[in-house]
Amino acid sequence: MSASISSKKVVSLNPDQKLYVIPSGGGYSCFGYDNAQRDTSHIATVLKREDLTPTADHYGTLAGYDLYRKACDAWASSINSKRTWFTPGTDPKVMKLLEQFRDDNRLIRIFLGDPKTGRDWCEENDVVGRIGRSTGSQKVPLLLAEEENWGGAILTDCVLRIMDANDRELYRHPLYQEPKLGMELETDPQMLAQGYTWSVHRDGQIQARFKSSFEASEYVCFMTGKRAMRYQDLQQALKAA
Repeated sequence: MSASISSKKVVSLNPDQKLYVIPSGGGYSCFGYDNAQRDTSHIATVLKREDLTPTADHYGTLAGYDLYRKACDAWASSINSKRTWFTPGTDPKVMKLLEQFRDDNRLIRIFLGDPKTGRDWCEENDVVGRIGRSTGSQKVPLLLAEEENWGGAILTDCVLRIMDANDRELYRHPLYQEPKLGMELETDPQMLAQGYTWSVHRDGQIQARFKSSFEASEYVCFMTGKRAMRYQDLQQALKAA
């Protein structure tokens, strides 16, 4: 996480999008001002390092990025680097459950959304799998697809609901709003010509289209949490068992 030369020579600022632009290999990666400030503050608190505590003057500056890198180096050399890194603001109950599922290697279903409003984002993909963990000094939880040993990082502070493969709800954010989805017969001639006979709506907007009522109803049950897993997920799980 550290560089051998000053960030002032390699990192640039994008004030419009509030991003640090960081050369990475042959390209660039980006890191938000808000995330840098948040993570630096979290590390300073956990390590009890007042010298790492960012101020308002650090926000969106190269000095702020340098302080972030210094905090990451301090984290890497501490005992905390052996533990799982959760996004600051993650509910302790979510932390505990994700660690339990990682230890047990059980299938999990997560629902992601806005923790400030409780609105479910209705994410359909990358929400069912097993919990793994990345390498490095900040070992973040990963959601691993069935029969795979790789996966994407989980936005742990945005987990609003957790279920197991037996359709049991284990966690629900206090503000969680179950999405209200409705099925309707498709009326668009172009969609009908392609075989799509049903559509699913949310807040007056089309969420998805399907070629059978079974597919549409299964989607609604999956997205609203009536079922933790879709038929295809169950088939993959049985095949891997």
